[in-house]
Amino acid sequence: MLSRPPAALPGLRPIPLIGASVALFRLFADPLATLPRLYREHGEIAALNRGDGSWVCAFGPRFNKQLLPRAASFEHATDMPIPLPPDSALERTSHSLTMVNGDEHR
Repeated sequence: MLSRPPAALPGLRPIPLIGASVALFRLFADPLATLPRLYREHGEIAALNRGDGSWVCAFGPRFNKQLLPRAASFEHATDMPIPLPPDSALERTSHSLTMVNGDEHR
């Protein structure tokens, strides 16, 4: 599957003086723009923050076939670190197949 350590993955560049934590705010603010940008600029496997493998995105059918059947191997945070605006794009996508665990995922 993944042949390089997560910290070596390409990803969005942290903003100077603010650091890597801003990538979560970018994602929360506009996930429907951030995720396609991440794929377009960095390919099928990319970290949300360059040099930080804690949030990694895998795009495309090849990875879906590898990752989705192994749901028990990947735990997703069920609580978002900040409240999501009701009916926002992120709130709607937080209930998708790739963002839930256990029986709900199955």
